[in-house]
Amino acid sequence: MRIFLIFFFILISTSLKAEKVYKIYGEQETGKATEKCNGFCVGEKLNLTIASAVQKTKRIINGKKKTTPKWVEYRGINVPKTACIPFLSWNERAVPLKVKKSEEEKYMKDFKEGTDMYNAYYEINTCMPCPPGGSKSKRNKSGFCPIPMFTLSVIMKQAYDYGFLEPKDLSSIKIGRVITGDLDINLKNSLNSIVYEELYLSESLKSSLYFIRFLNNPSGERFYFYSRVTYKTPAKQQPIKQDEMQMLLDENLAKDLDGLILDIQKNYSEVFNIKGKNFENFSLMYDLIPSLDEMKNLKKKFPKAAAYHIQNRQ
Repeated sequence: MRIFLIFFFILISTSLKAEKVYKIYGEQETGKATEKCNGFCVGEKLNLTIASAVQKTKRIINGKKKTTPKWVEYRGINVPKTACIPFLSWNERAVPLKVKKSEEEKYMKDFKEGTDMYNAYYEINTCMPCPPGGSKSKRNKSGFCPIPMFTLSVIMKQAYDYGFLEPKDLSSIKIGRVITGDLDINLKNSLNSIVYEELYLSESLKSSLYFIRFLNNPSGERFYFYSRVTYKTPAKQQPIKQDEMQMLLDENLAKDLDGLILDIQKNYSEVFNIKGKNFENFSLMYDLIPSLDEMKNLKKKFPKAAAYHIQNRQ
């Protein structure tokens, strides 16, 4: 079976670097970050922000990488006056190569069929004293930094079709899902185009377990591969080493991962749904952090990762 595994690393920022940001809900955090926040910031006052923007990115066009626009719909929950963003999410869509100023407003409307969406991303961070090589910035004067603990990416075929990812042979993968937990990607062309899901579980400050979920073509059987990724810094933006990929044979752990993927999508969707009954119900976000009992299968297979997550719960 030929399967091509892709790393897709996105630079995370506390503000959208764009020509124009379209505020949908909440206020973007400004000024210096001076306050501290420990762990997942349980019990702290939280600020929810939803915004959209046209940003620059790289696409492969006629065999060459070119700078082009993309549309980003950003969802974040931060602790005011801190650098801590416990919960972060966005999805990305392709837009025309030349975006006319007069037409920018139309991109605020949802692409109702999901035709141009190519990636959905979710992240859960803990906050701790900034380690060497952490996420320090000129804005952050608190000495505390957000450190990724869980990240989930859903990759659509449009990422390949539009040149956001290098072209690959996807013939061994069954593309599409019946449903996901996220209303924002439960759209006809988004669902039909999902290629795989990537889940990262931090194992230490500079390493993560990497799981990738596929459906086999033509059987539709679900399976996971996993590996360990080592990074240059705790910000986990620059991978420097990846162990050989292995198939995950522990079905109990695989079911746990299935549940975590679904719950992350579902809870993010509900908490950020302005018209929904669970809008700003932050307890649903904290419910995503696995309990000791929920980590029992992870602990059997990957005791180092389980210990690290237990250590950073508070």
